[in-house]
Order: sequence, then structure tokens, then C-alpha cells
Amino acid sequence: MKKIYTIIYIILILFLITIFGCRKEKCPGFPTGLNFFPYSKGQELKFINSLNEIKSFIIEEKYSSLPYELCNGLYGKCACEPPKSGFFTYQNQDSIQIQCSLEIWDNNVLEASSQFRYSYLYSDYFFKEFSNATTFLSEIDTITIEGNNSKICKKVVIVKEKGLVSYTTADGEEWKLVE
Repeated sequence: MKKIYTIIYIILILFLITIFGCRKEKCPGFPTGLNFFPYSKGQELKFINSLNEIKSFIIEEKYSSLPYELCNGLYGKCACEPPKSGFFTYQNQDSIQIQCSLEIWDNNVLEASSQFRYSYLYSDYFFKEFSNATTFLSEIDTITIEGNNSKICKKVVIVKEKGLVSYTTADGEEWKLVE
């Protein structure tokens, strides 16, 4: 009798999998050809100010999401992650770490964000949203993000195919990328 119940149970499971089985959903990657962060891991970024002082940052990670598929099955629908592109650095000689990213949300809104951290004690995080993300990204070359009440950084400028080209510290000092 136990064998019959086991066989019926297996047949029922196979039937349910056939009816409610995996439905693949395609999740988009970050749009190709829109490279706002042309970096590679280990690359050095140098910035110079008006006094010819140089600050250096090393890219710890550079990412740009690729398209992928999700399997939605018996337990409901899974949501795709927003396509994103960005980078972050190791802490530099001043114990500062930089992170910049672009994310495209379901309602086609682009969120450009930047974060400057000081030795895990405090950080400045600021972002800007743009509607119609794909049109914006294909037509605009420069993104400027500004923050309020900053302790480390109050403004960043990101340029397509060049990356982070400048940042302005909380005291108003502009640091420009050494190319």
C-alpha cells in the first residue's frame, strides 16, 4: 500500500510541475553601448586639484549586469533585479572609498548615485533620478549629481566613455581626473 501512495504522490508531483512548472522570464542587462564607467579591476584613477595635489584611487570592482533568465514556478513570480552598472574603489591613502552606479528601474527611471565613505565612520550618499532612462542614457553624455549636508563630497560629474571626471569636496575643492 505504501508503494501505491508513493507512486501516486510522484505522479501528482510530475503533473503539477507540468502544469505550473518553470516559466522563464527574461531579465534585461544594462544597455550595451552605454559605458559610463570604462574601468577594469585594479585600474588607478588619479585626481588633481588647483594646488596640484594628487589623490589616487584603485578600482576594486567594476560591474555591469548582463541579461539573464529567471525561472518562475510553483511558489510565485520572482522579480528581476534592476539592470545596473558601476564601480567602487579600495580605500585610498586618506581612507576614502568611492562608489558610483547607474540603475534602471521597472518604470524606466534611471537612478544615478554616488557614495563617498571615510574609513567606515561616515559617508555621503546622494542620488538623482531621471525619467525615461534609456532615452536619457542614449542622448546625454554628462551626469552631474549633487548632495546636501556633505562631510566628504558634495558633487560628482560622470561622463560617458570617461567615467568619473571630477568630484568636489565638501569644502568646495574640485578634483579633476588626470587623463
